Amino acid sequence: MSGPPCPPEGPPMGEADIIQEQQSYMRIAEAMRVYKSTSSAVMMQRKAHFDRLEPRFRQLMGDHSHIFSEWQQAIDANGRFLDSIAKASKFLFDCYWPQGELKPLFETPTGLDIDKVISTLKQFVRDWSEEGRAERQLTYDPIYTSLENFYQTREERLAVKVLIPGSGLSRLAFELSLRGFNTQGNEFSHHMLISGHFLLNHVSAKEQIAIYPYVDQTINVFQRSEQFRPALIPDMCPSEAIDDLEDQGLEKGDFSMVAGDFLEVYSNPNEAGTWGAVVTCYFLDTAHNIFEYIETIHRLLKPGAIWVNVGPLLYHFSDSPDEVSVDLSYDEVRRIVISFGFTIQEERRVQSGYTVNACSMKWTVYNCIYFTAIKTGEPEMR
Repeated sequence: MSGPPCPPEGPPMGEADIIQEQQSYMRIAEAMRVYKSTSSAVMMQRKAHFDRLEPRFRQLMGDHSHIFSEWQQAIDANGRFLDSIAKASKFLFDCYWPQGELKPLFETPTGLDIDKVISTLKQFVRDWSEEGRAERQLTYDPIYTSLENFYQTREERLAVKVLIPGSGLSRLAFELSLRGFNTQGNEFSHHMLISGHFLLNHVSAKEQIAIYPYVDQTINVFQRSEQFRPALIPDMCPSEAIDDLEDQGLEKGDFSMVAGDFLEVYSNPNEAGTWGAVVTCYFLDTAHNIFEYIETIHRLLKPGAIWVNVGPLLYHFSDSPDEVSVDLSYDEVRRIVISFGFTIQEERRVQSGYTVNACSMKWTVYNCIYFTAIKTGEPEMR
């Protein structure tokens, strides 16, 4: 399979940076291990609230002990799954630090770390379950179509490198490799790196695992049973998909992952002008300074190569007073893209959710922009 995402080539890291990276990886793995105890404690708090109701109110509820029994069983199942991911993360550690021993973990998982573990369960639904197919069809399928129309034969695609920054759990990057493209995913989030590595390298059959992604969601619930409903993952087993492709006599493209910040990883001059496509899916608005993203994408692409983008402009750092966030409107982004030497071809709006719970009372739908742009010139800046 893809193998673990190793650090990009570059200047050696100092000891302090190595320790910081080790601690971050181990802290996220520990957050996965303590998910069960943390979620169980929250559940017991909810149970205590029920138990403190006046008898006349509890009588209206009837015997609700089964609710908390199902709740705990779902948490236990998630805990086993997350513990497996944490155990498998050792392969990543061995790749990053093949020499010497890891320092003991001295950082404690934060509440945000735990929250991101819970959101990662929902990300598995989006990328690797049948339930997530609808979201993938709205955002991934147009990308497949645009790239396959641009590079029309498998022979042509096998000579093309496609970069997917912010690749998450890697479904988009992996699917493109099945279509013949040489794909490289780039991801900064340790939650995504550890989890994506597990699914790509440690799962052996379709729908092998049942997770309960909504068990920790107690608001906007129509029916209690929906809180405990499972999602089976993966809807497509990567190793089986590769075997099926080989049985058809077709060659897949190379697939790799690189960990790290997009701007730092791809600042290497050797990367300039080597990529046949860059795909940004729900990624462009993760920038502190969107100008730097656009400039980097332009520099990485070969002349005549294609950039495919889909997503909103949420600007992840916009509400953080201590962070830089350059919040451009889309008409401004569009003008900057053209100024950097791109010609926009396709352009339309796509309405899509992101890890939406289909059974919830609350849905968030983004009115995304979808565009393809060809590198046809050089930036207008002097």
